[in-house]
Amino acid sequence: MATQIDSLLNKRNEMIKKRNLLLFFVSFPLFLFIVIFVVLSYMTNLGNDLIITIYLPISIIYLIFTLWVKGKFSYYEMNIQYLSMLLDEIGPVKLGRKIFTTSWVEKIKENGFKLLSDEKDYMYFYLYTDKLNKISNRKDACISIVLAKNSSFDFYSEHLENEKIKLLSLEPKGFKTKIQITLQFIMYDQMDEETTNKISRIINFKSNQQYLIHITVGYFSDQNMIYFLCPQKAYPSKYYYYACWYIKQLCEVEDKVIK
Repeated sequence: MATQIDSLLNKRNEMIKKRNLLLFFVSFPLFLFIVIFVVLSYMTNLGNDLIITIYLPISIIYLIFTLWVKGKFSYYEMNIQYLSMLLDEIGPVKLGRKIFTTSWVEKIKENGFKLLSDEKDYMYFYLYTDKLNKISNRKDACISIVLAKNSSFDFYSEHLENEKIKLLSLEPKGFKTKIQITLQFIMYDQMDEETTNKISRIINFKSNQQYLIHITVGYFSDQNMIYFLCPQKAYPSKYYYYACWYIKQLCEVEDKVIK
């Protein structure tokens, strides 16, 4: 365990170094450009037209550079957030009820979810809403719950991707979905390192005001407990916090954390 934590810490520190180096390469040229601009404007006889002529192509090049850097910065930031969650995760948790039962599926429906598909390998529920508990400001959101009927189910298969496309066509009139949260439940016979590594591969993507979150929840019926990537405090966003909170509410998670 100590070796695994050390490895995660080293990876996060490396990502932080790369992110900070990237910030330096963005901020230092900007600071330099501003200083040179002030010097040329107030301490030389160069006219404004000539200064603008000099700075215009430089500004365009800098803008292109910052757009390229933005993608790299987002990549490093998402990895830092992911590694921070792994280091801060609560681990497996006990449930106050059984899930993957008829009564539990009924509870999902009672919470306002509609059935999109009931296939041999999975059930797909969805809910469009502009009000999320624990979130003060309102934003149009789509919450999906996918229940896998076997442990080998692939949540990113082409067939399921087609279901997500179908879901877009059901978006209410005047609705502009900003938040997409998908909770993916799957049953396993036993918990081991390979299984938990597979479960912890989440999607946590943010672009401007758009959020895309996929969390896999592994259910171990013999122990009546679940495991999913849920931090104690290091939530990457309030919407990831909401997703974790909703999983706990839906599964009636007990306070006891399995160590």
